Amino acid sequence: MIPQVSFLSFSRPPKDLSFMPLVESLLTLLLIFRESAKAKGQSMILYEDPDLAYQTADDLQLIKALNDKLKKDPNYPIPEGFIKVTEKTPVYEYKVPADIAAKISESKVIAVELLDELVNGAVGFHFLEPMVSFEDFPKVKSMVSAIKPQQAEALKLMKKAEQGKNKPSQSV
Repeated sequence: MIPQVSFLSFSRPPKDLSFMPLVESLLTLLLIFRESAKAKGQSMILYEDPDLAYQTADDLQLIKALNDKLKKDPNYPIPEGFIKVTEKTPVYEYKVPADIAAKISESKVIAVELLDELVNGAVGFHFLEPMVSFEDFPKVKSMVSAIKPQQAEALKLMKKAEQGKNKPSQSV
Protein backbone atom coordinates (compact mmCIF):
# COMPACT_ATOMS: atom_id res chain seq x y z
CA MET A 1 0.00 0.00 0.00
CA ILE A 2 2.83 2.42 0.76
CA PRO A 3 4.30 2.09 -2.76
CA GLN A 4 0.92 3.00 -4.23
CA VAL A 5 0.53 5.99 -1.89
CA SER A 6 4.01 7.23 -2.75
CA PHE A 7 3.42 6.83 -6.48
CA LEU A 8 0.04 8.59 -6.38
CA SER A 9 1.40 11.36 -4.17
CA PHE A 10 4.36 12.10 -6.40
CA SER A 11 2.98 11.51 -9.89
CA ARG A 12 1.63 15.03 -10.40
CA PRO A 13 2.58 18.61 -9.53
CA PRO A 14 3.84 20.16 -7.31
CA LYS A 15 6.31 17.25 -6.97
CA ASP A 16 6.06 15.08 -10.06
CA LEU A 17 8.40 12.08 -9.93
CA SER A 18 6.44 9.92 -12.37
CA PHE A 19 9.40 9.91 -14.76
CA MET A 20 11.67 8.44 -12.08
CA PRO A 21 11.81 4.84 -10.82
CA LEU A 22 9.30 4.02 -8.07
CA VAL A 23 12.09 3.85 -5.49
CA GLU A 24 12.50 7.65 -5.76
CA SER A 25 8.84 8.19 -4.82
CA LEU A 26 9.27 5.87 -1.84
CA LEU A 27 12.44 7.64 -0.71
CA THR A 28 10.71 11.03 -1.00
CA LEU A 29 7.74 9.81 1.06
CA LEU A 30 10.09 8.46 3.74
CA LEU A 31 11.94 11.78 3.73
CA ILE A 32 8.65 13.57 4.44
CA PHE A 33 7.93 11.13 7.29
CA ARG A 34 11.44 11.75 8.62
CA GLU A 35 11.09 15.54 8.50
CA SER A 36 7.72 15.32 10.23
CA ALA A 37 9.18 13.21 13.03
CA LYS A 38 12.12 15.63 13.30
CA ALA A 39 9.77 18.62 13.59
CA LYS A 40 7.92 16.82 16.41
CA GLY A 41 11.21 16.13 18.22
CA GLN A 42 10.94 12.36 17.79
CA SER A 43 13.87 10.00 17.32
CA MET A 44 15.34 9.93 13.80
CA ILE A 45 17.13 6.59 14.18
CA LEU A 46 14.28 4.61 12.58
CA TYR A 47 14.63 6.57 9.34
CA GLU A 48 18.42 6.52 9.28
CA ASP A 49 18.89 2.80 9.91
CA PRO A 50 16.14 0.72 11.55
CA ASP A 51 18.64 -1.88 12.77
CA LEU A 52 20.38 0.74 14.89
CA ALA A 53 17.25 1.26 17.02
CA TYR A 54 18.34 -1.72 19.18
CA GLN A 55 21.92 -0.51 19.72
CA THR A 56 23.61 1.25 22.61
CA ALA A 57 25.68 4.41 22.07
CA ASP A 58 28.93 2.39 22.25
CA ASP A 59 27.64 -0.09 19.67
CA LEU A 60 26.67 2.77 17.37
CA GLN A 61 30.18 4.22 17.55
CA LEU A 62 31.75 0.83 16.88
CA ILE A 63 29.42 0.12 13.93
CA LYS A 64 30.19 3.55 12.46
CA ALA A 65 33.95 2.96 12.82
CA LEU A 66 33.68 -0.53 11.29
CA ASN A 67 31.64 0.80 8.36
CA ASP A 68 34.26 3.50 7.75
CA LYS A 69 36.97 0.80 7.73
CA LEU A 70 34.92 -1.34 5.31
CA LYS A 71 34.61 1.57 2.88
CA LYS A 72 38.40 1.70 2.68
CA ASP A 73 39.01 -2.06 2.83
CA PRO A 74 36.08 -4.41 2.05
CA ASN A 75 38.06 -7.35 3.45
CA TYR A 76 38.54 -5.76 6.88
CA PRO A 77 38.00 -8.41 9.61
CA ILE A 78 34.73 -8.12 11.52
CA PRO A 79 34.71 -8.76 15.29
CA GLU A 80 32.55 -11.43 16.88
CA GLY A 81 28.95 -10.36 17.43
CA PHE A 82 28.77 -8.48 14.15
CA ILE A 83 28.05 -9.59 10.60
CA LYS A 84 28.99 -8.16 7.24
CA VAL A 85 26.08 -7.65 4.83
CA THR A 86 25.94 -6.24 1.33
CA GLU A 87 23.53 -3.41 0.63
CA LYS A 88 22.47 -2.20 -2.78
CA THR A 89 22.29 1.49 -3.60
CA PRO A 90 20.58 2.73 -6.77
CA VAL A 91 22.82 4.70 -9.14
CA TYR A 92 21.16 6.86 -11.79
CA GLU A 93 22.83 7.75 -15.05
CA TYR A 94 21.14 10.01 -17.56
CA LYS A 95 22.33 8.79 -20.93
CA VAL A 96 21.02 7.78 -24.32
CA PRO A 97 19.76 4.16 -24.19
CA ALA A 98 22.20 1.66 -25.75
CA ASP A 99 19.81 0.49 -28.47
CA ILE A 100 19.31 4.07 -29.69
CA ALA A 101 22.99 4.96 -29.30
CA ALA A 102 23.84 2.07 -31.64
CA LYS A 103 21.70 3.61 -34.40
CA ILE A 104 23.07 7.17 -34.26
CA SER A 105 26.55 8.63 -34.46
CA GLU A 106 28.71 8.99 -31.36
CA SER A 107 28.84 12.78 -31.79
CA LYS A 108 25.02 12.96 -31.60
CA VAL A 109 24.99 10.79 -28.48
CA ILE A 110 27.56 13.10 -26.83
CA ALA A 111 25.61 16.19 -27.93
CA VAL A 112 22.29 14.88 -26.53
CA GLU A 113 23.86 13.84 -23.21
CA LEU A 114 25.63 17.19 -22.90
CA LEU A 115 22.42 19.05 -23.68
CA ASP A 116 20.63 17.00 -21.01
CA GLU A 117 23.27 18.01 -18.45
CA LEU A 118 22.96 21.69 -19.45
CA VAL A 119 19.15 21.62 -19.23
CA ASN A 120 19.37 19.96 -15.83
CA GLY A 121 21.81 22.59 -14.59
CA ALA A 122 19.69 25.47 -15.89
CA VAL A 123 16.14 24.26 -15.29
CA GLY A 124 16.56 21.39 -12.85
CA PHE A 125 15.22 18.41 -14.79
CA HIS A 126 16.51 15.78 -17.19
CA PHE A 127 14.80 15.03 -20.48
CA LEU A 128 16.68 11.73 -20.78
CA GLU A 129 15.29 8.76 -18.92
CA PRO A 130 17.48 7.64 -16.00
CA MET A 131 19.26 4.34 -16.44
CA VAL A 132 19.24 2.62 -13.06
CA SER A 133 21.96 0.30 -11.88
CA PHE A 134 22.72 -0.90 -8.39
CA GLU A 135 26.01 -0.62 -6.56
CA ASP A 136 26.83 -3.13 -3.82
CA PHE A 137 28.70 -2.00 -0.75
CA PRO A 138 29.54 -3.85 2.46
CA LYS A 139 28.06 -2.78 5.78
CA VAL A 140 28.38 -4.04 9.35
CA LYS A 141 25.32 -4.98 11.38
CA SER A 142 25.12 -6.20 14.92
CA MET A 143 23.96 -9.74 15.55
CA VAL A 144 21.72 -8.25 18.27
CA SER A 145 19.43 -6.73 15.64
CA ALA A 146 18.97 -10.19 14.13
CA ILE A 147 18.22 -11.67 17.57
CA LYS A 148 15.70 -9.01 18.70
CA PRO A 149 12.87 -10.08 16.34
CA GLN A 150 13.37 -13.70 17.45
CA GLN A 151 13.19 -12.59 21.08
CA ALA A 152 10.02 -10.62 20.38
CA GLU A 153 8.44 -13.69 18.76
CA ALA A 154 9.45 -15.85 21.73
CA LEU A 155 7.89 -13.32 24.13
CA LYS A 156 4.63 -13.39 22.15
CA LEU A 157 4.53 -17.18 22.38
CA MET A 158 5.21 -17.05 26.13
CA LYS A 159 2.39 -14.52 26.64
CA LYS A 160 -0.01 -16.73 24.67
CA ALA A 161 0.92 -19.71 26.82
CA GLU A 162 0.42 -17.70 30.02
CA GLN A 163 -2.96 -16.43 28.84
CA GLY A 164 -4.00 -20.01 28.14
CA LYS A 165 -3.12 -21.03 31.73
CA ASN A 166 -4.92 -18.03 33.27
CA LYS A 167 -8.24 -18.67 31.52
CA PRO A 168 -10.88 -19.88 34.00
CA SER A 169 -11.66 -23.53 33.45
CA GLN A 170 -15.26 -24.55 33.16
CA SER A 171 -16.26 -27.43 35.40
CA VAL A 172 -19.26 -29.59 34.69
